[in-house]
Amino acid sequence: MSEQTLSRRRFLAAAGVSAGAVLLGCSLSNLSVVPTPTPDLSPASPGPNQISRVILGEGGFPALQLDKNQFPEAPAKILAAVYFPTDTVVSSPTHFNGPLPLAKGPYQFPLIFYGHAIRTAIEPSAGHPLNRDFTTIDTILRHLASYGCVCLAPDLSWISGVATKADWQREAVVFLKYYQLLVSTLNQQVFNNQLRLGSVVMIGHSHRAGSVVNAGRGLPLFQGPKPLAYGLIAPELDADMGTDIANVLVIGGTLDTDQGASPQATFMSGAPPKTRVTIPGANHYGYTDLVSPENLAVCNCAGGQINLLDENGTISRDDQQLTGAAFLAAMVRYYALGDGSTRGYLTGERQVEGLNVSGIQVQAQGL
Repeated sequence: MSEQTLSRRRFLAAAGVSAGAVLLGCSLSNLSVVPTPTPDLSPASPGPNQISRVILGEGGFPALQLDKNQFPEAPAKILAAVYFPTDTVVSSPTHFNGPLPLAKGPYQFPLIFYGHAIRTAIEPSAGHPLNRDFTTIDTILRHLASYGCVCLAPDLSWISGVATKADWQREAVVFLKYYQLLVSTLNQQVFNNQLRLGSVVMIGHSHRAGSVVNAGRGLPLFQGPKPLAYGLIAPELDADMGTDIANVLVIGGTLDTDQGASPQATFMSGAPPKTRVTIPGANHYGYTDLVSPENLAVCNCAGGQINLLDENGTISRDDQQLTGAAFLAAMVRYYALGDGSTRGYLTGERQVEGLNVSGIQVQAQGL
């Protein structure tokens, strides 16, 4: 038996399905065209859509439930933050009474999965309980969704994995099971069949970069698509990259020195086309709302104590988040929305207009 076959069976076993019980029927999602943002619009500028957010598992919204025999530590429901384009300029719906008011158009929306970073109990951040970390990447996901995508960020705080292939594969199961639920139930019940489930982008921060890479490998085993692209923010080790993983954007900061991030190793391990972006003054957690507005990871701030295992950034939190969001938007527009005008941002031939951070370094191969 080949190592590839053995790995496939182990992956399916970790997901709790047999090789013959994989999910069927995504081909209907491959027929719709996708929106193309206005060419030459800077990816630092928001897209044309208004955005709302809901939490699956709250307010009556359905959510993923995992097999307790496989995941005894899992909560009763795996909550997930969902960001979606809408034509209705109202506050985000909080109670489920039918499909969400997604923006109308002659297309379906590509799906973005986001895996949030690990934070431990010894890393307090004022006003942010550990089990809500999946909501602390609000700025970046709203920015991406504004271009015409649906972003789904599940709660992974209950999984205390480390950077090993076995843990990454175990965490990948959450994304794969959510994908199953989207195809079988949620796309119809919650999203009015407006998800383009044949177009998926995987984005992960820190430890969860390896989780989304493994989830991307697993999607075709569930009759899902090969992901269109991967966005890996401050990835640990090499994020289990390999020559089977291409269309990659790796983002790292010059002050990200305390959490084992290895953007260069991750970039080198993946296959072209690929891009690496280095942000001067960026730390590990400044992409999230866990730091203070001044991007202080360690401080007695007005709202309470923050003591993250991280350096204080020398750029503001807003600037770090917008810079990361802009390059991720360039990736999404290029690979998922067919907008060739953003290629220059991914190759470094063109600077992103509208950013307050100078000296950004872009390394690219194969674009």
